[in-house]
Amino acid sequence: GMNCLHVLASYSRENAHLIFGTLMEFYPNFPLDVQDAQGNTALLLAYQKGHGQLCRALVAAGANLSICNYDSFSIFTMPAASKALLVNIIDIIPREPPWGESETCLECGTKFTITNRRHHCCRFSRHCGRVLCKRCSLNELPIMKFNLQKPVRVCQLCTDVLTHGVMAAR
Repeated sequence: GMNCLHVLASYSRENAHLIFGTLMEFYPNFPLDVQDAQGNTALLLAYQKGHGQLCRALVAAGANLSICNYDSFSIFTMPAASKALLVNIIDIIPREPPWGESETCLECGTKFTITNRRHHCCRFSRHCGRVLCKRCSLNELPIMKFNLQKPVRVCQLCTDVLTHGVMAAR
């Protein structure tokens, strides 16, 4: 259900990131990825409202970027998404995300089947954490900030951010 982070992300703007910092100082293991009644995490709500500083603080603290709400929207597919904010968020991902789970490609929506999985068409973008189909995860790059020196699968947006930087990826 809804927690204080959902309220912070929904209503506060000016000093939300500072309030979040105080919360994390006293509760370093506070659950960042709890979903509300619509499936929104605090990150999804903050992104939807354009609260850039709070989004960056949540991601730096380890919030999961690949979670979709119950309408199947993530920060990557949100209609009101700002590509500049999204690129900035992707750039500051501090650590390799956990392996994601999904029945569909989180980029194009292709449904995975037993055949697709058996033939390894389901890929995991090692930088942003999204589950993608083969067509949406053709790129492989080393991710030095995660100490992954051997090339690993990444989506096109992460490829742009990792190879050309934030300014070029906008």
